[in-house]
Amino acid sequence: MTEQVLILGGGYAGAYAALGAARARGDASAGIVLVSADPDLVNRPRLYEPDPGAHLRHPLTPMLERIGASFRLGRVTRIDVNTRRVSVADGATLPWDRLVIALGSRTERPSVPGIERAFDVDSYDGALAFNRHLKTLPAGATITVIGSGVTGLELATELAERYRVVLIERADVIAPSLGEGPRATIARALKDLGVKVKLNTTLDRVDGETTVWCGGMVAHPLTRTFHAERDVLGRLVTEPTLAVRRVRDVYAAGDVAYAMADDEHPARMSCQHAIKLGQFAGHNAMSDLLGRPTVPYRQPVYRMCLDLGGAGAVITDGWEHSVVKCGMGAKAIKREINCVWAALPTATDREALLAFGEPGTSKYRDAPKT
Repeated sequence: MTEQVLILGGGYAGAYAALGAARARGDASAGIVLVSADPDLVNRPRLYEPDPGAHLRHPLTPMLERIGASFRLGRVTRIDVNTRRVSVADGATLPWDRLVIALGSRTERPSVPGIERAFDVDSYDGALAFNRHLKTLPAGATITVIGSGVTGLELATELAERYRVVLIERADVIAPSLGEGPRATIARALKDLGVKVKLNTTLDRVDGETTVWCGGMVAHPLTRTFHAERDVLGRLVTEPTLAVRRVRDVYAAGDVAYAMADDEHPARMSCQHAIKLGQFAGHNAMSDLLGRPTVPYRQPVYRMCLDLGGAGAVITDGWEHSVVKCGMGAKAIKREINCVWAALPTATDREALLAFGEPGTSKYRDAPKT
């Protein structure tokens, strides 16, 4: 039987791991199989936008076929690192010689009464359900958004043009994860848009009003089902090659990987990090399988672009989030990132597709032009 790299997850990390593995394979006979419960890559960074639809879904099979990889539809239920087999919900088990875990992340809801009634825009189905609910609300209805991270801020500012929005944050500052750099710009945008901000506030129940949970993210729960080192978010601690520490022949990419982007900073749960983590993990898993040299993951350039609805957007540079552009000019860049950079490569030529799998390259740029 042909040796193969098995990739779990069809998000950014999984898709780019397939590209990286195919590029590293060259003319060798090793197989590449991507397993996902969804036949499409979902443009997750755009789920806060109004009217999510088919334009946010990108079929995986055409791209995989062009690079000589296979797609297997199925929800992964078990990873057995001892027998080197993965179980799928339909009862099948899939063997692997090298495994790339790229199952992504999900929001972690607190144990408070009524939390099951809160909406989210973490998944495509969640975004659709929330959009259906919005269409039943009158203009000016109150919507409570919990959490002022990137998703909470983008959703709150998007909704503010049509509804009365209350943004709740348990910390004593807005956007605590983004630091001081963009805070004044964000606060000004929230004020201009009429978003009511409540700081030092903890959710104790969800009642009948429209509430959207935009709390913190954790790695896919299957990362916790085998013995490995993990961080507080459940991410698998990796070596520089993205091999999972002390777990043989297993690699991690995207939101399930705790990987150092440079000497001081771990990669964040974001699509810009997931893409490059996928490139490196796929390349290294295939190179390792074929007995070829691997390369250490590095991603020293970090820029963040935050949509602020009718107030435009803000672009920051570096891990300290220094503001380099804001307003409607930044909004145009954010729109290009969401609509172009965060979609699957559309090339039909095999060699052009494989170029996207080169470790460290970006689809269009290493950072938005400012």
